[in-house]
Amino acid sequence: NRQVETFRHWDPAPPGTDVNWVKEDELGQFDEVLDQAVARYIELGTTGIFLSGGLDSVTVGAAATLLSDKMGMPKPWALSLVFPDPDCNEEVVQRNVADGLGLPIFITSFDSAAGDKGLLPAAMDLSAQLDLPLLNTWLPTYQHLGMQGKQRGCDVILTGNGGDEWLSVGPFYAADLILKGDFRGLSRLFNNVGRSYHASRLDTLRGTLW
Repeated sequence: NRQVETFRHWDPAPPGTDVNWVKEDELGQFDEVLDQAVARYIELGTTGIFLSGGLDSVTVGAAATLLSDKMGMPKPWALSLVFPDPDCNEEVVQRNVADGLGLPIFITSFDSAAGDKGLLPAAMDLSAQLDLPLLNTWLPTYQHLGMQGKQRGCDVILTGNGGDEWLSVGPFYAADLILKGDFRGLSRLFNNVGRSYHASRLDTLRGTLW
């Protein structure tokens, strides 16, 4: 009747219900499910990987390399950003991983990827083209990295997004706890986050509640 109704048709963890945590006997399926997920994209053509020095993208890179060889597909390209702060610079790890896996690598500095105008103007320009405000202000640098992959023949880009959830509970879990009024659970989450990151208790509390 010329009307639009918006509603959520599926929620993997509806508020008010117990979280369906992975069970001990299901952990052994991880390798198989990861390979299945990565193989879907390798079938599409030459792959690129946003390769940091972290566990998540390195794991995806290793799986993609083995599966590409097995499926007779080209080796993935490693696409990496180098950050200027020495505490965040993972270039040595990125190059060693690419070398160890036998991957061609394109590596560029964060500042170069952000462009001549700098990160904030690039993010504002990109946000103006999107249907909703830009949530990740670093996206222009990864867009640049993706275009470099495209120039090298990449048909699809793999990332390590979601890798943090392999080892920890995502921050959105706090929203469910707040909605349920489960302040004991929220306190446990706050304490777990506090043990995982080097931040003040105030910053940890602010980040958890936000």
